[in-house]
Amino acid sequence: MRKLLLCLLLTVAGCHQAAVKQGYIRETAVHPFPEASEVWLLVGEPEYTLRDGVPIHPGKPGRLLTPEQRRQFEALLKVLTPVDLSPQESREFGAMAACFIPHHFFQYFDAKGHQIGEIAVCFCCGGIEMTPDRLNLKDDRVFSVNYAKLEPLVQSWGERTNIDCD
Repeated sequence: MRKLLLCLLLTVAGCHQAAVKQGYIRETAVHPFPEASEVWLLVGEPEYTLRDGVPIHPGKPGRLLTPEQRRQFEALLKVLTPVDLSPQESREFGAMAACFIPHHFFQYFDAKGHQIGEIAVCFCCGGIEMTPDRLNLKDDRVFSVNYAKLEPLVQSWGERTNIDCD
């Protein structure tokens, strides 16, 4: 009986060690433009110019997000950090499709009406990009968004998410 208990105890301890060694992705919430007084959502293919690395769109096209809509959107923004991933998981981590062609632009404006940044989202390939890059992430970290929650959120605002997704 003691041998059986000892074997069971060692088996449980072995499983616990295996669980500790397994890698995971740590998520950290981010708010890249906290000084912005307004956030607008532009859907489509906009015309723009660059000024100091920031895409500047003529006027403020699109939908002005309410404070609650902004909170809901920004609650989905994350920085992902790999922790002890296997070599295979490490190769797959942070991979983004080469076809990144965003059609959703969350534009941030300061109190004077100047655009200070933008977060571009592509629902087709699952890509996201921030300009200017306020996070200055190391190579092993990735800016991301929870697409499973963002897509129905944007749709609840009456906007399409499958634009030119073939």
